[in-house]
Amino acid sequence: MNSHLNPVKNYLDKYSADKLKQKLKKNERKVQYLRTKLLYEIYSNDGLTRAEIADVLDFTIPQVSLFLSHLFDIGIIKVYEDISEENKRKIKKVKLNSDNFILMGIKIDPGKIESVVTNSNRKLIDHSIVHFPLDNKKGYKKIQEIILHHIFNTIYEFTSKYQNICGIGIASAGIVNYQSQSIVAFPGISNWKDFYLRKEIENKFSLPIIITGQGASKTRFYSYLDEIKGKRDFIYISIDDTLSMGMYYSKHIYRNNISEEPNIEHYTIAPDGEHCYCGKRGCLNIFSSFQSMKNIILNDVENGTESTLSNYSYYFTFTDLLKEAHRGDSLANQVLNTSVKNLGFAIGNIINLFNPKKILIGGYFSEYLELYKRMIFKEIDKYLTPLIKNTIEIKFIDEDKFSAPIGAALAVLEEIFDFNYYINLRLL
Repeated sequence: MNSHLNPVKNYLDKYSADKLKQKLKKNERKVQYLRTKLLYEIYSNDGLTRAEIADVLDFTIPQVSLFLSHLFDIGIIKVYEDISEENKRKIKKVKLNSDNFILMGIKIDPGKIESVVTNSNRKLIDHSIVHFPLDNKKGYKKIQEIILHHIFNTIYEFTSKYQNICGIGIASAGIVNYQSQSIVAFPGISNWKDFYLRKEIENKFSLPIIITGQGASKTRFYSYLDEIKGKRDFIYISIDDTLSMGMYYSKHIYRNNISEEPNIEHYTIAPDGEHCYCGKRGCLNIFSSFQSMKNIILNDVENGTESTLSNYSYYFTFTDLLKEAHRGDSLANQVLNTSVKNLGFAIGNIINLFNPKKILIGGYFSEYLELYKRMIFKEIDKYLTPLIKNTIEIKFIDEDKFSAPIGAALAVLEEIFDFNYYINLRLL
């Protein structure tokens, strides 16, 4: 499909922030607000009947039909048949037309960039992985140049191959200022200065671009919204190169005013501990992220500590660490136990504070999921109040390899269809 024939891309271009502010009249803004509100309900519930939409939005069914007709004609939604749970009869529902929602997702980690092309149903269409050296001696400017170089190359490659891409979501390890769309701190790099990544990319590509932080709380987190989307509040915690957390509350992604996400990785564990890249001391990320565990292991092995992990290359994975811990490697178990002890303390207190219905814990556990579950359950249980122990559901997710960048792509949809953000920041 040629880019000019993609109805979703044309729609997003027509209703971009600048054009809305400059060209839409007051009555047109109201119509677009209602249309966006309707799209968010369709997106967040993944299929509604006309009557259900009318009830949720307090529209009449003719009003709903009028809006749906326009969106159907331009290819943004489609109609499908489902079976009613009440009377087992066939009913018609509407959902996003995933064939036209082709998105690109990018995840930036220290020394690695993962990229995918996907659709709104999270179907993996294409992917790539780029490794680059992370040398603090080169300084932050050189690292930013390297990151930008690889991102430009990947976007050029994928947009040339898939001309119907209609948005790019980028999730970065570190801390992102959501308002300015800049990366303000990055793991492993001292004296980091603001990196206005969105601005750099927008200068070359005419596509909606969203920069989100923490590498996973707005990435894998989005990939699992279907678990309880539109129904229950939940917290998602990702155990990856860096730690991250996302919260789904009252049918919306939780956002704070600046960095957007609850920053579990900067939960203070040891006030007098080591310095974190955020500028504080003793953050959870220092003790419990895989990148930190990996650095400790590599340093100890270099200094003569015996470990079976010395047989692996520099790029050994979290699954490799769990495997060797399961086999009885002393160093692997020591580092893993320290990580779990601190992580259990943080998660237990977060559950007591927010009292969610469900906690999702994601990571690359592979066949060692049960081992990790036993360890983390034991630690979390120490800190839960008796009432919460009887109500909280904790579920572990052994993640797909590319769930992170796929989730980053989905962040574009959440941004586009979150009508509260839309009306507050784009139309007023």
